[in-house]
Amino acid sequence: MKAVKEKAVEQAFLRVMNRLIGSKGAFIPYSGSERTEEKYSLEELQARIEDLQSQMMSLAKTGFDEQEYSTLARETDLVRERVRGVKGQQTERALRVKKVQELQDYLVTQENEITKFDEDLFRRVIEKIKVRSMVEVEFVFKAGVEVREVLW
Repeated sequence: MKAVKEKAVEQAFLRVMNRLIGSKGAFIPYSGSERTEEKYSLEELQARIEDLQSQMMSLAKTGFDEQEYSTLARETDLVRERVRGVKGQQTERALRVKKVQELQDYLVTQENEITKFDEDLFRRVIEKIKVRSMVEVEFVFKAGVEVREVLW
């Protein structure tokens, strides 16, 4: 596929940003409402780790059953991995919410349309550009919003 012209992408970015400014970001979704499929809360997972560790300590004190101890150790490792996953999801969600808020704050305070391409703004708000065809691109904002635009 041929490359799209940089100037056409810059102009498309200006049109997208000016639409967002005009609407004051009204259609930007608030990412804080997203929920994960995790069955247990972080607190419940931490409590399970403590329970498993307590069982392992009891085994060590009362008589060592190596197979049962290994089973408890494996389960502890699995629960710890789930805790890391939940924490990672929480961090990612918090960052996404922050990016949405930053974009909305910018849009609300911007009074006039943008008339000239601003590379700093572009780098602040755009994560990547997907080239859909020679005449269409999709801007993926760091806030998670994806907006398609026709190239002129």
